Amino acid sequence: MSNAHECEGFNISDVKKLVETKGKNKILDKPFASCAPDTQWNKCAGSLLTPIAVQSACHCVARFEGANRKFRKPVLYKVWEDMFNIYPGVLPIDKVKGVKAKNYIRHPKCIQHNSTRRLFHDYGLIVLRSPVEGGLIRYAPVYTIRTLLDLWTGVMAKKSVCLNVGLGRFRLLEKPTSYPPTDPTNPTSLLHGWVQTMNYLECYDQTSRPKEFNYSDATWFCL
Repeated sequence: MSNAHECEGFNISDVKKLVETKGKNKILDKPFASCAPDTQWNKCAGSLLTPIAVQSACHCVARFEGANRKFRKPVLYKVWEDMFNIYPGVLPIDKVKGVKAKNYIRHPKCIQHNSTRRLFHDYGLIVLRSPVEGGLIRYAPVYTIRTLLDLWTGVMAKKSVCLNVGLGRFRLLEKPTSYPPTDPTNPTSLLHGWVQTMNYLECYDQTSRPKEFNYSDATWFCL
């Protein structure tokens, strides 16, 4: 889900292209280079449930308002004003045409705790205006029975793990100077990997604010 529509300026070559373009009010086949989707500036990722439905997060389809309250309520983006380019992660950036959203849907209990910015029921759905082409879909990784058995006996029987899919940071720095100790450069294509999850007490210790909210109401787990 690219936020390239928020580009605030063109480079010189794009200005020249704009001047020379015929039918300026028509939708361009390809975006201007300086405003093209880029994995370094993606807004969110999600999973394609059907050719026209993307499972994402509440914070991906809404902004939160109510700074003077204990909890901030989500306000859904407007599909005609927040026209994000939604494209498959398998597609090279220079080939992106993108699909627009027909509707944004959030979980009815989605809410954000003001002082901690913790999100409850952070689930969202994007309904697309047109289906994603089948040839562009990257399916979840397929494992053999033997590999899954090794994964279970060697890892999951001892501690839970989660399959993490996305375009986020994926390299640890050898000599970190800040937190998190990761390289801020994002990958150019969709990656996946198994990540160890924290148990209840570890997660509680990392995220709980007993005087702020009731942790038993939390709808998240910690990686």
